[in-house]
Amino acid sequence: MEIDGEKDRAVREWMRDEGWRRTEAGVFEPDPQMGFWVWREERFGEPSPTLAIHEPLVRYSAPQELTAILRVVGVAEALRRHARVRLWEGGRLTGYGRKDSL
Repeated sequence: MEIDGEKDRAVREWMRDEGWRRTEAGVFEPDPQMGFWVWREERFGEPSPTLAIHEPLVRYSAPQELTAILRVVGVAEALRRHARVRLWEGGRLTGYGRKDSL
């Protein structure tokens, strides 16, 4: 499965505008029922800011809608507080990794 290039660019630009450098995008699947597109700024010696967006949200949103959702839901603030954030379809934010909630 490949991500739409315009959507990938939109999220990378959003991350850059918020002060992060996106270094990779890929599919992260915690189990067979859930799929996420993941953007991460690789950092050494500290947690890497990682944004995982639920695949249906990416698939059904236009690039501009996707970045608007990131702003409205407060993803940048959540990423600054917690290194790993999941954005689910419907706009719910959760942490993952060591902390499962925001």
